[in-house]
Amino acid sequence: MQEINHSDNNADRYSSPQPRVSFKEKLKQGWQSVYTWFVHWKKIILASPFVQKHQKGILAGIAVVGVFALLLTIPSVRQLLRSRTDRWEALKEDASKPLSITLNNETARRYFPQEFRRNILVAVMDTFYTNRMYLPAWVGEKGNTALIDSLVTVLSQSGQEGFDTTSYQLDTLRKLRSTLTLKSKPEDVAHLDRLATASYLVYASHMLWGRVDPGKIDTMWQSVSYPYALSKNLQEALEENHLQASLTQLLPSNQYYSYEALKQKFVDLCIQEQKGGWPAVTINQSLHKGSNSAAVKQLKQRLIAEGDLEASKTNLASTVYDQTVVDAVKSYQARYGLQVTGNLTKETRTALAVPLKKRIQQVALNLERLRWLPRQYPSESVWINIPEFSLRVWDQDKQVWETRIVVGKPNKPTPILTDTLEQIILNPDWVIPQSIAVNEMLPQIRQTPEMLEENEFEVYESWKKGAPLVDVSMIDWDTISTDNFTYKIAQKPGDKNALGKVKFLFPNHYDTYLHDTPAKGLFNVKDRAYSHGCVRVENPLKLAYYLLKSTGKWTEEKIIEQTQLAMLDNEAEDEGDTAITPEKIDLKKPIAVTTLYLTAFVRQGRLYFCPDIYGYDVMQTAAISLPVKSMIPPIANKPQPEKKSNLSLTSLFSH
Repeated sequence: MQEINHSDNNADRYSSPQPRVSFKEKLKQGWQSVYTWFVHWKKIILASPFVQKHQKGILAGIAVVGVFALLLTIPSVRQLLRSRTDRWEALKEDASKPLSITLNNETARRYFPQEFRRNILVAVMDTFYTNRMYLPAWVGEKGNTALIDSLVTVLSQSGQEGFDTTSYQLDTLRKLRSTLTLKSKPEDVAHLDRLATASYLVYASHMLWGRVDPGKIDTMWQSVSYPYALSKNLQEALEENHLQASLTQLLPSNQYYSYEALKQKFVDLCIQEQKGGWPAVTINQSLHKGSNSAAVKQLKQRLIAEGDLEASKTNLASTVYDQTVVDAVKSYQARYGLQVTGNLTKETRTALAVPLKKRIQQVALNLERLRWLPRQYPSESVWINIPEFSLRVWDQDKQVWETRIVVGKPNKPTPILTDTLEQIILNPDWVIPQSIAVNEMLPQIRQTPEMLEENEFEVYESWKKGAPLVDVSMIDWDTISTDNFTYKIAQKPGDKNALGKVKFLFPNHYDTYLHDTPAKGLFNVKDRAYSHGCVRVENPLKLAYYLLKSTGKWTEEKIIEQTQLAMLDNEAEDEGDTAITPEKIDLKKPIAVTTLYLTAFVRQGRLYFCPDIYGYDVMQTAAISLPVKSMIPPIANKPQPEKKSNLSLTSLFSH
């Protein structure tokens, strides 16, 4: 993970810390002032007749005052003489000394058991207490622990976000809070305060950046790396007493793939699990319209439970697989990324057999993936969900267009990233990557050398700039191997070009981009993972129009004319023109491109699942360690909704 600036240097609302003066030091300074005054005036005082007459009594009084002053230097004596309020304030003041001590590796592990982001969170904690001049933050007047109680309530509901509630040291926090008294040692108060701060910061970091860095799990995922002033966020939350709101504001709020909607579905699934799960479907045979089986009753109950069938629109006692069941099964298949046939296929039965607990884990994982996304996007953006094989264009928080795509093969996956679209190229050429030229093209060239000319490939002597073209008929390809292949191969613009008529560039270190393709047949296949990592777009001219229309210079007709296409559906005409030159169009308005990997999401209020085509679900679930039990503790009855909450069950996960 890249280094992130969490120093909170912008928190100028806090004054620079000043040296603190202890009570003992104040007493010493006061006593010295009295002594200095006495020395200065002692001749006059001692010459006074009153002093000479009552000398013994005065000396005795001075002795008593001196002894009393000495007693006040003892903390336990000071505590007895102060009011309850003053004693709490003194205890908190004394706790500032241990709070000023920098954490070493051992104590840092005590507050931040997970090594991931530990150094960042320790630095945030140091900034937080420095800005407070090391005063405790969580203990109020007269030892009030309302803020800690609020924190405990918030953390105990963390299961609603799909988090493991054991990650925030709740039991220790509760125990320390319950033992806090005026007899507590300053070190104990400091420990409680640090633990509360650490628990908040860990939870906040999970809300803001997720529990793991996906880039550390697989290099094809872009790392999460954007700054946020967490110490300032915490300070403001404590001052305004809105801990929950300060954490909620850290979550993603985009409308493209709604976090709140998916979170609600997660809660609903947890409730269903506590009710006993989904109705079981034990069917070992395929069924279709007209089939008659007792198992149809089971199937209907399951489809009703998942919302694909309305109970009022079917005869629950009937065992016939009628049109109502066919339509409900089609709905189920569409939601689970299956082939939509309406028949109870083997693939459909396999999906029905997946335990609800596993689906809960899957939804929790995808909540985590949404937390990995940046929080700010420009008004125009392109969203690509790889397992869904879909591309959507959004403008001003509204989806304006979508199309089908082809993504990378499982062994050549499309990377997961967010970047900015910078350039569109009409009639692009294609410089073949060396790995493809050597591993895939070379064996074909050996068998059919004429394929180069037939597909309008040009061969250059090397990859050096300005390298000359080579007459391919003069090359003995049988003598060329992976060890001595130094040529650069490029395909000229035209109807045969593998990139088609349009290429969309958003520079990234994966060298991934969007493009057209002459292989249109693959868009009719359900599972479309066939590319080398780039994204092939079914209707690229339409995409180019949506991305360029704000310029006012590019109409659909002009794009079609420029790319020498006769129809908007991108069916190329063979005009025999080999002199086409690429036209590069730089985009002045930023357009974000985000490739996602969501295998669970909500669309139009319904929960959808997609196949895990790259195996990331298994890999990331293991890395995060998602124990379902800690996310869904048992409840007796369904709680009522809490006011001012978008969740139907805000207290569902309270301990």
